[in-house]
Amino acid sequence: MTFRVIRPSTTADAADANDNFYHIAQSSRLPMGGSTLEYTDGAYNLGSASYTWNNLYSSSIGSDKITGSNKIFSIITTTALVANTTTIDINVNGDTYTDFKMIGFVRCDTTTSIRIGYNDDSTTTFYKHATDNTDNLLAADIDTNAYIEVAQYTNNTTSAVNTYFVITMASKATLKRVSRFRSLEQTFEEKISRITWGSALWDDATTTITSIQVYGDETLLAGTKIILYGQN
Repeated sequence: MTFRVIRPSTTADAADANDNFYHIAQSSRLPMGGSTLEYTDGAYNLGSASYTWNNLYSSSIGSDKITGSNKIFSIITTTALVANTTTIDINVNGDTYTDFKMIGFVRCDTTTSIRIGYNDDSTTTFYKHATDNTDNLLAADIDTNAYIEVAQYTNNTTSAVNTYFVITMASKATLKRVSRFRSLEQTFEEKISRITWGSALWDDATTTITSIQVYGDETLLAGTKIILYGQN
């Protein structure tokens, strides 16, 4: 259906006007402008900083970036392994965000530890404190490594495992690089062997984070999935 421009001092068929209203009221709502109401991209706002809509009801939202006063996380990248590997390397610019959140599902066929590192730097230092579901102190605050160990399978010496973890990380240079994490280890027999939670502090507050590594002592299997979110 064609949108017809009705100009001043000219006659118009009522059907054309009706078609225009029908055109506007039907199907997708796309931003339009110009003298013929052509479609536009990135030109108009829905609401403003002073005049906002109340509630939005939608089955899904597609956006390159979502911001707000409540510090919304948006997806930066998703990595899903289709082949086995030992390291997942995600390139980022840490100064673009204030915080990262990483959610991971890791499959391993042998006992291993799941570790998070920055900039592939083996000389850096993290100070870590962690406990597990039996209140065992896994790492004291004097424990230092070149990575954050979010899961360690000392309770699983023979069984293959799945690991689910969530870690939030302060990302921007000049901020205290504090991380908080939780993880759950599960054998392939669906037994939960350990729940771990803890925190870590990176001793470098000046270097820009350019990459984040997820790696293990042994192979990370196909089916492993890592989702990285950023918050402004």
